[in-house]
Amino acid sequence: MRRDKLLAISLFVALTAESQDMYRGRLWTPMKLFDWFIAPLPIKLCPFQLLCVLFIVLANRGARLSNKHPMVMAVRLSFGTIVWAILFGLAGGGNIRPMHPQTFGWISGLLFAMAVMANCTTFDSIRRIWTAVVYAGLYRSVTAIVFYLMVRGEQHMPDTMTTHDDSVLFVVAFLILASTFLESRTKRSVRALSLGGTLLLLAIQFNNRRLAWASLLGGLVTLYLLLPKKSKALAKANRIALIIAPVILAYVVVGWGRPEKIFKPLASLSSMGAGERDASSIARDVENEGLMIMVGQRPLLGTGLGHEWLEVSSTYTVPVTVFPNYHYIPHNNVEALFAFLGGLGFAGLFMVYPTTAFLSYRTYRQSSDPKVRVIAAVGVSQLVVVGNQFFGDMGFISLTPAVIACAGFATVARLSVVTQTWPPRT
Repeated sequence: MRRDKLLAISLFVALTAESQDMYRGRLWTPMKLFDWFIAPLPIKLCPFQLLCVLFIVLANRGARLSNKHPMVMAVRLSFGTIVWAILFGLAGGGNIRPMHPQTFGWISGLLFAMAVMANCTTFDSIRRIWTAVVYAGLYRSVTAIVFYLMVRGEQHMPDTMTTHDDSVLFVVAFLILASTFLESRTKRSVRALSLGGTLLLLAIQFNNRRLAWASLLGGLVTLYLLLPKKSKALAKANRIALIIAPVILAYVVVGWGRPEKIFKPLASLSSMGAGERDASSIARDVENEGLMIMVGQRPLLGTGLGHEWLEVSSTYTVPVTVFPNYHYIPHNNVEALFAFLGGLGFAGLFMVYPTTAFLSYRTYRQSSDPKVRVIAAVGVSQLVVVGNQFFGDMGFISLTPAVIACAGFATVARLSVVTQTWPPRT
């Protein structure tokens, strides 16, 4: 089997592998057989990461992207920034133990991005990566729905049906189906969005993460803003908006402030604004206040990794027995990275973001092929979804959001060369 196909399969397995305690041990699925695939070995690397390294080494030298391609340079800069932050943190007396959980997700993603850029040389191989994301999202949606039907009505319902990180998986899979529908306008895309989209929306609803609804809204708005003026896709989107606008308006008017489950998406979005705050929201504010003080103290270089964030109040602290790395991994990973890496390190780490946005938008505007435009559009919209998860719910340290983000970096880089949007050897 070719390496590009194996990369897509490995991505599906990495996104759907389940720990043995998932679903409280009450639901068995075949993916529990693959929990070892993303579990760190004694050498601190997991089999998924080692497989990516192997594919990077085995890649044909002539098929690799040019070292001067902007995405290759950005990915290498991000990886180098992580290495520098580890060494700088150790030099400043940082603790080496929390450095692994601080960087596990992002390093996994960057290694996968390097493997994709080195091996996925055709459009079909690029498209296969996002197809794997859709199938992974649908698989997890089904298991989330089944588990919800098993536990609904119980006194102690789980906080989530799968994991917090699956918010990114569900939303990005939905955006792929939505973009395909807007760009291709085929009966197959209608069926895929109708059936697959319904499963994904139900999974988002049952998984009970309010951040997912904000990410979905942001992703859809991004897809809409990308549509060219006077295009058929924009006309279709406007027709759909005119049809559903009265329904949404009625839903908002009737459901605002109501506790029924059918209005949970609305309640989730409204709870993110000003108003009554719970202990969780106040604890996040305490974290953010401490991080901003750290940024003010060391704005350029930060503290390096392996250092605790500044806790200005211990009222809402989490015991070490519950979360051993609580004082090293704040919920807002974006602010945390700015505090740990400083402005220079933060820029080096996330140069991949503007690079992806530029190449995606350039490819989208210059291509007339609907299939190409779908991948380019998703390349931009997934940045909003993943960034939201990084900012709100520890997305940077988690494998699923980081790998999906880096899959976007790599596929857009390859797509820019396949479509000649960016000359291969420039």
